[in-house]
Amino acid sequence: MKTLSCDDKSGICYPSALDDAAATDEVSLTDTQIIYIGDPMCSWCWGIEPALRELQDHCEQRGLSFSIVLGGLRPGGGNPWNAEFKAFLRHHWEEIGEATGQPFSFDILERAHFSYDTEPACRAVVTARHMLAGASSRKLYAIFSAIQRKFYVANADPTQLGFYESIIEGAGLDFARFSELYEGDSARQWTRGDFELSHRLQVRAFPTLLARTDSGVVQLATGFARAAPLIGKVEAVFRS
Repeated sequence: MKTLSCDDKSGICYPSALDDAAATDEVSLTDTQIIYIGDPMCSWCWGIEPALRELQDHCEQRGLSFSIVLGGLRPGGGNPWNAEFKAFLRHHWEEIGEATGQPFSFDILERAHFSYDTEPACRAVVTARHMLAGASSRKLYAIFSAIQRKFYVANADPTQLGFYESIIEGAGLDFARFSELYEGDSARQWTRGDFELSHRLQVRAFPTLLARTDSGVVQLATGFARAAPLIGKVEAVFRS
């Protein structure tokens, strides 16, 4: 069984192991310099969200590209939606809220049924990335962030297609086209490609930030971090 595993002290969530399957990459890292690997339903990825917005602003000012790779925290779900798992989530979210200042709501924990399957939310981001081809990475991260907020603060259900309508339309995209792509086989393959790319990059925890340089890929940070240290690490790697 795939179980949710997060560490309150390190600011890390650990993804499920991938089943064996072939997939192709939809994202290209050829010209990418900063790579963020996360999952919209990873609670520490929500905790680090303000810092990543600042980092993205800094990268834009520096002319550094910024790409998002969906890591796949718990594709397919795992833990039974019972009192034990709900208590774990409540404690974990309270700890992250206290540590980071990010808002959390807990109404979803009163639901009788819910699947903590993170694949649909990842697929939504990958689908939006496909539709935004050539656009600023800021637009895609805004969608990623909006999914996080709607789940963690509004406690809406990201496994339902209707969850994404206001987010996609708010980004100026056509929801009918999004729906067609999102529910198709190609989007599932693209999403699987992201998960496998994350593993090939040897990412075993979220959130993770990597830098791609002329010398190869180096790790900037794994786990929760504030904006200033992240920006400092980027400057150290890309110092002119």
